[in-house]
Amino acid sequence: MRAGASLLLLLAVLAVSGCSASHRAETKAAVTRKTPAEPHYSYLALTSRSGKILRLSNLAVSSAVADGRGGWYVNGAIGLARLLPSGKLDSSWGSPESRKLGCSAGCRLVKVGSRLYVAGQRSETVPGQGGEARVSVVAAFDAGTGARLWVSSSPSQDVYALAASSTRVYIGGAFTSVGNMKRHGLAALDAETGRLLDWRGPRISFDPPTSAAIFALTLDGSRLYVGGTFLSIAGKRQF
Repeated sequence: MRAGASLLLLLAVLAVSGCSASHRAETKAAVTRKTPAEPHYSYLALTSRSGKILRLSNLAVSSAVADGRGGWYVNGAIGLARLLPSGKLDSSWGSPESRKLGCSAGCRLVKVGSRLYVAGQRSETVPGQGGEARVSVVAAFDAGTGARLWVSSSPSQDVYALAASSTRVYIGGAFTSVGNMKRHGLAALDAETGRLLDWRGPRISFDPPTSAAIFALTLDGSRLYVGGTFLSIAGKRQF
């Protein structure tokens, strides 16, 4: 019994000593260990056939579309910009408005003809508070120059999906209104002016409302395809 008790005491002492040594080693490792780099958005150009890397950049880009001349239009934390075929920023393209319209993630960018339609955020003065806040907006820009053509009324929440034709711009997201007009997750804007149209789309039920949204829109002729985390649409549910 005494031998057993002595063994237990010895193990306890060794455990305490081991923890102290282990703690010192972990503390030393924590001091010398490099802090891992924060993940960030960037862009990568690949060949479509072989997947070979052509260009890699650390520019903060979350959405891109080809300009038809070997370059790209991009949007993200850097704002709306054009990249040359070499991957460098086109300093001659853009405007103060295009540079301010950006986002850290989730920007949407669509090119139709000579126009770029962009969903992002911009800073606006908060009435009565004297400060600025980031608000969601949809805007149209001239693809040739980067000049802003119009900016829409602000949706109440972020826009996650964008599709456009020559006459309409469809937006999808987590919003419940656009400006002071009720729109739940789907809305349509006039492509020429950015004015909110009477088009409302089918009634969409979200469950739970705080974590659901429209995340995908694709326009094919007269058909609009909608994807998201909704519970039902037009009273129909396929689950």
